[in-house]
Amino acid sequence: MVITDGRLKDIGGLAPLECPGVLVDIERGPIRLGRAQELAVGLQLDYRHIDQL
Repeated sequence: MVITDGRLKDIGGLAPLECPGVLVDIERGPIRLGRAQELAVGLQLDYRHIDQL
């Protein structure tokens, strides 16, 4: 399980995880950048926003 707000400078070059997992996006606010969703795709993890749980 990865919990993040997606505030990473560079999400390139990350290797996919070799196990099933889920990324929980905790980003909140009026403007959401959506970088956590990009990170989930790059790591091959299921994506969920905290508001969906």
